Amino acid sequence: MLTKRRHSIWPEEIWTGRHLITIVSSAVLISALFFLSAFILKRYYTDEVFLLAFVVSIGSVIALSVPTIFIALKNEIPMNKTGFRFSGWGWIFGAGALGVAVLVFGGLASGFWSEALSLESESLAELFEKEGGDRMWLNILYFKLVVALLIPVAEEIFFRGVIFRYIRQRKGFFISAGLSSLVFALAHFSLAALPYLFLLGFACAFAFERSRSLLPAIVIHFVNNNMIVNLYILSTFYN
Repeated sequence: MLTKRRHSIWPEEIWTGRHLITIVSSAVLISALFFLSAFILKRYYTDEVFLLAFVVSIGSVIALSVPTIFIALKNEIPMNKTGFRFSGWGWIFGAGALGVAVLVFGGLASGFWSEALSLESESLAELFEKEGGDRMWLNILYFKLVVALLIPVAEEIFFRGVIFRYIRQRKGFFISAGLSSLVFALAHFSLAALPYLFLLGFACAFAFERSRSLLPAIVIHFVNNNMIVNLYILSTFYN
């Protein structure tokens, strides 16, 4: 039985263990299907990096968002209870400022972390060339549309709307935010960026906790991804 004193902000349980298993397993299965599709395309059709990256990225967006929305609708869970509600303009502007702070301090933390452990991270130019190809307009279109817009929405639905919320129904904020942020960071498979990703996840969890809306968390995530894309574009022009 959940206690109102300990979980006063999230007193109602909307995600059960069965929901969590169904959503996570569906996300893994859908992602695997899109990865397999990209592998088949590469093996028998094309080596075009942009197309392969687009297939994998769109698969990730679908995998992280569609099962959650489907389960919510199927079980008649009101969408406003899952975080689909407007939080007010104050939270939107505040989330933008928090997103910039996360980018600055998270970047510094990852820099110290990488230096201390002698980790190597790819440059922005190398990352974008590998995932988006060597055509500038395709790079900009792909990363602005998918990386800066669609992925933040999908990841917030999954990692904050489901993972954080599920733990938060049972544990306090710091444990819930810490565990969900760690899962979020590890899911990106980047040891060098681990502190930055953890801080980003924690900030998004905090915004979701206080506003009870996924929108501020999406804004924080959008600001970070969009600024990274902009830094790439600038670095490309000045190199």
